[in-house]
Amino acid sequence: MRRWKAKKQLIHLDRALAESNYRVDSLRRITQRTELNFEFFRQRIEGQTDRIRNLRSQVGELLKKQEQHINQLAIEEIQRQQKHIVQLRLNARYELAKLYDKLAAEQE
Repeated sequence: MRRWKAKKQLIHLDRALAESNYRVDSLRRITQRTELNFEFFRQRIEGQTDRIRNLRSQVGELLKKQEQHINQLAIEEIQRQQKHIVQLRLNARYELAKLYDKLAAEQE
């Protein structure tokens, strides 16, 4: 009877050992896959870092170009307004001269 119990306990221990070995192997595989996944993501992040750096550089260049374009538009508008003011002054002088001529003609 003792021998039978001992054999039964050994069978249970063998099964428990096999189950433990299976779980250890399973955990080992999961760990390896996780390490590979982390390596993949690390490389992907590094790749994105370079891309982000390049995009930042491009954005900086585009902002400079846009600033130059806006400045040019502002300068052109100021020049247009200056020409308009000059034209208004000329028109005012012309009208003033006409008034002086009219006054002079009336006084004669």
